Amino acid sequence: MILFLGSGVSLASSLPSVSEIRTELLKIKNESRLLKLFNLLLELDSNYLKNSAPFRYNSGKYGFTGQIFRLETTYEDLFYLVDQIVINGIGLKADVTVEAFTDLVRRRGRSFLKGKTKIEQALDLHKLANDARKFIEYKVSTLLHTTEVRGLDLVVELANSPLVSNLNIVTLNHDTLIEQILTRNNIEFTDGFGYRDGDVRWFEDKFSNDSKIRLIKLHGSISWWLQGIEKVLQPVIITDKSPTDWRNKKSEPIKDIRLVPSFLTGVSKVYSYNRGIFADQHYRFLQLLHNNNLMVMSGYGWGDIPINFQLQNWLDRDRGNTLILLHHDPMDLADNSLELRHIYNAYTKSKQIIPLEKWLSETSLPAIKRFL
Repeated sequence: MILFLGSGVSLASSLPSVSEIRTELLKIKNESRLLKLFNLLLELDSNYLKNSAPFRYNSGKYGFTGQIFRLETTYEDLFYLVDQIVINGIGLKADVTVEAFTDLVRRRGRSFLKGKTKIEQALDLHKLANDARKFIEYKVSTLLHTTEVRGLDLVVELANSPLVSNLNIVTLNHDTLIEQILTRNNIEFTDGFGYRDGDVRWFEDKFSNDSKIRLIKLHGSISWWLQGIEKVLQPVIITDKSPTDWRNKKSEPIKDIRLVPSFLTGVSKVYSYNRGIFADQHYRFLQLLHNNNLMVMSGYGWGDIPINFQLQNWLDRDRGNTLILLHHDPMDLADNSLELRHIYNAYTKSKQIIPLEKWLSETSLPAIKRFL
């Protein structure tokens, strides 16, 4: 079976929501140029949320529908916006709308951008956007670090149950709550990383067939660190955040480690799904979808379009494929996701989607035992 987890399952451990992370990002010095850039982007996006999709009333007056499925600017939206400015600045975005947006930000941001000419301001905006991107990555990795794990008892129950021959945990979360709770309960799992090499393990994309538990992290992890261009490692002690101190089994220091963990954030993360370790993780996920007909899902807001397509393909492929949806208000979840709303009624009627009105933290094995 597949246990598919989104960020909602981490809230029980007091990790911040996407909105709370945005609030923390804005707690920087009032005169900071980063803050001024963030506030400008928030202003532009807020206007877009409210004043997009124009229409005409029968009376002849005009109005705006606004964005239906995105109601506020999250930290991921902010990251996406600064990421587009960075990509545009190095000539890798073949999209005239991004160029127009970048120039709008430049013009509206003249008061805090350096330089008098258009080219000078454009270069400074590119640098500032790149600093903003790094700042968001650093802040997110810091905010998602915790050693207090709550609300994941069902994970342990499934891992220990004789009714489950293989438990494939697929998570979109960057945090290490799953690794911590499995380790604390002495539950062995395989995650694609190899044997211990001193203080670290290196990613090899090899999953042991001897392990009942498999962990796939589609969006990366705050425990993944990039060495050089391609090599990915993670510490043996999953909560260790001191890469400058790590040594291999020969007691040699491990050099050239990127200063921020390797994970994907922002809505532009989909462009990285076919690159490096993330491509490997998504390939493994596709394999799991072909080999499993039961999925228990919790905490996912159905906001990742490529993954939504895969989930719908999985449901369409075999009428025997069943999704147990753990959510306190499944209809509210469906109403707030275009993709889920589109398929929800049909699949609940055919009993391929079975909603249980509980959070994962409120669910124990007996509640889903009949489906195993």
